[in-house]
Amino acid sequence: MTFARTPDTPSNTVPHAQPSLGNRAGRSAPAGAVDAPPFWRRPALWDIAFWLVLVAAVVVVSCTFPDFGITFDEPLHVEYGQRALEWYASLGKDRAVLEFQNLYLYGALFDTVEALAENQQPLDVYATRRLVGGLTGLLGVLAVRRIAKDMAGEETGSRAGFIAGLCLLLIPDWWGHSFANPKDVPFAVAAAWTLSWLVRVGRGLDADPKGPSWGSVVMLGLCFGMALGIRVGGVLLAGPIVLVALAHVAKGVLAGDDVRQAGATFWRLVRRLWIAAPLAYVVMVAAWPWAQVNPR
Repeated sequence: MTFARTPDTPSNTVPHAQPSLGNRAGRSAPAGAVDAPPFWRRPALWDIAFWLVLVAAVVVVSCTFPDFGITFDEPLHVEYGQRALEWYASLGKDRAVLEFQNLYLYGALFDTVEALAENQQPLDVYATRRLVGGLTGLLGVLAVRRIAKDMAGEETGSRAGFIAGLCLLLIPDWWGHSFANPKDVPFAVAAAWTLSWLVRVGRGLDADPKGPSWGSVVMLGLCFGMALGIRVGGVLLAGPIVLVALAHVAKGVLAGDDVRQAGATFWRLVRRLWIAAPLAYVVMVAAWPWAQVNPR
């Protein structure tokens, strides 16, 4: 018996790949090469662009800070900062800071920092405050960029961070008040950094079953405390912190968690996040002489 021979047809034959847009003109690409995304989707370029803009902003601040004037209430803040320094230097024996206008009702964190700079820099008092304030405003730009970058995700985060930071930098009120507003802008900067670390904490809740890293929680508490150490109204930042925790619990409930599982999730969050509250309180009291006398 004879059999007719048929041509071999291997089962693992791979069809020819369609040429990419870059190769349809007859050019061959190296093996394993991947077409590069357009420049507006390359994270590294957006990051580089942001840091170049920030460096340019630092140069502008350094060159223009002596040109800004004095606000009507700034002499009061100068005096308050110096009295706060005397309070700390005397370990609370010099109580003049507790009797000055109504500023004792505000935290002295930023006024004390500026007073320290005034005593160390060769510049006059108000020029030093202009420089410190302008650089503080740029810290707020960094915080806003970080929030946008983290919230937008890996693919578009760098672009979103660049746009957010640039938008804040180009707001005239932000730029001008940074140099001469010793209360609103520093408070906004501290609040922005608090929210920035809150975003990191929120991401950690989803990324790790154990919850966010201790470093993120500690930084959240420190930044929250600095906001309180500038203006007690920063207590409102506790709202977003609680909402993030409750939203994580609600997410589990919507996914099918029963009451027991939801309770376990909430308790896990409390065990992870509780350290932020006493840290914030300690920082606030340390930065606020009146709170040290009346800690409750």
